[in-house]
Amino acid sequence: MAIVQHEISINRTPDEVWAVLGEFGGLDTWMDGVESCVVNGKTREIEIAGGMKVSEDEVARDEANRTYSYTVNGHGLPVDKWLSTVAVEAQGDGSRATWTLEMEPDDFAEGIAGIYKGALDTLKAHVEG
Repeated sequence: MAIVQHEISINRTPDEVWAVLGEFGGLDTWMDGVESCVVNGKTREIEIAGGMKVSEDEVARDEANRTYSYTVNGHGLPVDKWLSTVAVEAQGDGSRATWTLEMEPDDFAEGIAGIYKGALDTLKAHVEG
C-alpha cells in the first residue's frame, strides 16, 4: 500500500483555509478542472473537465481538528483501496494544509497524489487571493 502526502503553507488563518478546503461540496469553486460538484448526503458527485465523473464518499469528519476523509468510487482504476484525507492546522501566523492519499495497489498513487499537490497550489492561490 502506498501512502503519499503533500502539504503547503498558506498565509491565512486555519479557519479561513478550512472554510474553503473543508467544504465537501465546494471543489468546483476553487479546484482546477472540476466542472461541477454536487453533494447528496455524504456522497459528492464530481464532473471533471472532459466529462469524467467520480463519486466520493465522506467517511470521517472532525470539524474541531479541521479534517475529513473520503473514499473514491467510480474512478475506473483497478485499485482495491483509495482513501484520501485533507487537514488544516495552524502554522505560525498562517496554516498548513495537508492532503494524504492511501492507495492499494500503489500503481497509480504518485500520479493521483500529483493531482492533490496541484490542488493545494491552487487552494493557496485562491485563499490568499
